[in-house]
Amino acid sequence: MDYELLKKIIFGTGNIPENKVLVDPHAHFHISLDPNEIVQILFDKNIGIQAICDYQIESGKPGHVHSYRNFVGKLQGTNDLEIITLDNGTTKLKRKDQRLILYQGTEIETYIHGSEGGFLHDRHEIHLLIYGRRVKFDHAAEILKQAKPTPKAIAHPFTIPARGVRYVYANRREREEVVKLARNYHAKLEGLNSVNALWMTPTNVQVIETARKEGLRLIYSTDTHARPDIELTKRQLGLAGTLVSIEDFNKTWATKNNLLMINSAIRNGEMYGRVQDPLLFMQVMVKPRLKRFGL
Repeated sequence: MDYELLKKIIFGTGNIPENKVLVDPHAHFHISLDPNEIVQILFDKNIGIQAICDYQIESGKPGHVHSYRNFVGKLQGTNDLEIITLDNGTTKLKRKDQRLILYQGTEIETYIHGSEGGFLHDRHEIHLLIYGRRVKFDHAAEILKQAKPTPKAIAHPFTIPARGVRYVYANRREREEVVKLARNYHAKLEGLNSVNALWMTPTNVQVIETARKEGLRLIYSTDTHARPDIELTKRQLGLAGTLVSIEDFNKTWATKNNLLMINSAIRNGEMYGRVQDPLLFMQVMVKPRLKRFGL
C-alpha cells in the first residue's frame, strides 16, 4: 500500500491552488433543502463545477433527493446572480466575479451480469455515475453501453452493497471485473470518496493504485449525502474533489457543449482534499442508520 497516498487521503492535500478550479463530480442534495442556499455554499467554498446527482435503482427512483431538473428549476436569479440554463444538462451561474457550472448526474445502483457474489452478497452490485442523461435500467455493461457517448464513472468501485452491513470489500475477481468494465466502456473510476470515510479509506488507495497500474482515468469527489440538514451539507461540500486547470474551466465556460468539456477537463484532474473526520462520519453516515432502528 502507498502510505504517502494514504496520508494525503486522511489529512488532505492543502488548499486549492490559484491556477486550479475545484470540480465535485458526485453529490446528492435532500429534497427539503433550498437549492438557492446550496448554491450560496458552493460559491462560498469556491467550487467551480458541481454535479447534481439523483438516484436510479431497479424499482425506480428514490424521492428524497433533488434531481438536476428539480434543483435548477428552483433557482432564483437576482441582481447579483445571473442564471444561464442550457438544454444539454448544464447550468451556468455568475455572481460578480465568481462563476459556477452545475451539471446533471445520476447514480445508478445495478449489478454485474453473471457475477457470483459472496457470503454477504448474492451478486456483485455496482454504482454507476452517468452524466447528462437518464438511461434504461439494466445490468452494468448494458447501462454503460447505452451511455457510450456520455461521460460516466464507476462510484466507489471496490466496495459492494451487502446484506446486514453497508458494504463489503471486492475480492480479486470482482476488482478485475470492475477494471474490465472501466476499460471496455471508457468509464472513470472514483478514486476518492470522502463522505464514506470509515469503510472506504482503504479502497480509495486501492482504486488509485489500480487505476495507475492499469492506465485508467480517475475522478475524486465528496459523495455528499442527501441529509435534511443544511449545516451537515455545508460541512461535506468542498471537502474533496477533482482539480482542473483554470484554462480548462474557461474553455468549458465558453462552450455550449459544456458536458463534454467538463469530461475533458477532469480527464487529467488532480486529487484534492481528504476523507471526512470521524465526527462528521458519525453524523452523516452512522446516526441516520441508528435512527432507523430506533436507537
